[in-house]
Amino acid sequence: MEQIGSGKKNEEPKRLWWLLGLGAGAILFTLILALFFYNSISNNLIDSRRIFLNKQIELAANEAQRGLNDLHEDLIFLAASKENRTQEILSDSSEIIDQVRIRRLLNNYINLIDSLIIKKNDFGQVYYLNESNYLHVSQLVDLSSYGATGTEKFTIISKNNEISLIVKINLVKYFNQLLANYYLGSNTEKLFFKNSYFSKVNDAGRISFQDELFSQKIRQEIEGGIRGNYFGYIKDNQSSLSRESLLVQYPFSLLELGDTFAFAFFQEKSAIDAGIFGNYFSLFLALFALLALVIIFLAKYFKISNENNRLLKNKSRHLDQLLKQQTILLQQSKGFIFYQNSNRKINNVSDM
Repeated sequence: MEQIGSGKKNEEPKRLWWLLGLGAGAILFTLILALFFYNSISNNLIDSRRIFLNKQIELAANEAQRGLNDLHEDLIFLAASKENRTQEILSDSSEIIDQVRIRRLLNNYINLIDSLIIKKNDFGQVYYLNESNYLHVSQLVDLSSYGATGTEKFTIISKNNEISLIVKINLVKYFNQLLANYYLGSNTEKLFFKNSYFSKVNDAGRISFQDELFSQKIRQEIEGGIRGNYFGYIKDNQSSLSRESLLVQYPFSLLELGDTFAFAFFQEKSAIDAGIFGNYFSLFLALFALLALVIIFLAKYFKISNENNRLLKNKSRHLDQLLKQQTILLQQSKGFIFYQNSNRKINNVSDM
C-alpha cells in the first residue's frame, strides 16, 4: 500500500515538469515565430524600398540623358540657322546673333548651360546669363577664360563647318537641381558619380566605403555600364562610423561627353525597418505577456487540481482503512455490518 502511494506521489512532480517543459517550449516557439515574422517583414520592407529606389534612380538618369539630348538637338538647329545667314548680316555686330533665340535657349537650360560661345572663322561672341538673369554678350578673347570651375564643354559644328557652337555646361549644378526634384523620404542620401568618386548633392561632401574591394566592385560595374544594388558599410563626412546601408546605382552616358556618370541613392538598413520595430516589439510583448499569463494560470490550476486530487485520495484511502479495520473487528466479534442506502433501507449485509 505504501509503494502504491509513493508511486502516485512520484507522478505529481512528473506532471509539473511536463507542464514546465510545455510552457518553456511554447515560449521558445513564440520567440522563434516572432523572429521569423519580424525577419520576413523586414526583408519585405527592404525589397520594397530597393525596388522603389531603383525605379526613381532610373527615372532620374533617363531625365538627365533626355536633357542633354534636347540641348544637343537645339544646338544643332541653332548652328544650322546661323549658317544660313549671309556674311553681311554676320559682320554687323548688332545683328550677328538672334539674341531672343539665344536668351530663350539659355533660359530653357539655365541649370545646365554655363556659357555659350558662337564662332565663325576668327570672330566669336560669348553669351551667358548673369545673376540677375540678364543676357550678357561679349566678344570672345580667350576661350579658356570663360566658364566656371568644374565645367564641361563640347562643340557643335554646322554642316558646312562655318559655324561652331562651344557650350560649357555645369554638370554639378545640373545634377543637384535634377535630383532635388525626387523626394525619397528621410534618411536617404542622393549621390552622383563623377570623376571616379561619389559626391553628395548640394556640396554636402563625399562618402567612403569601409571595404576597398566593395568600392572597387561598384566603380568597375559603373564603368562597365552595369546597374547594381549593394549592401555594405558606408561612411559619410558627417559621421565617424560606418553603417550598413542599401545602395543602388544607375550608370549612364551623356552625348558629347566621354566620361562615365552615375546616380546613386543610399539609405541605412536600420532606418528602413525602424518604423515597424516599435509597433512590432510592443505587439510581441503583449502576446508574450498574454502567453505567460495563460501559462501561470494553467500552472496554478494544475497545482490546485493536484492538491485536491491528493487530498481526495488520502481521504478515500483513510476511509478504506477504517472500513477494513471495522470489518476485521466485526469478524473477530462475530458481528455483521449492515449497509443502508440513501433511504435508510438495508440493502446489504457483510459476511461473517
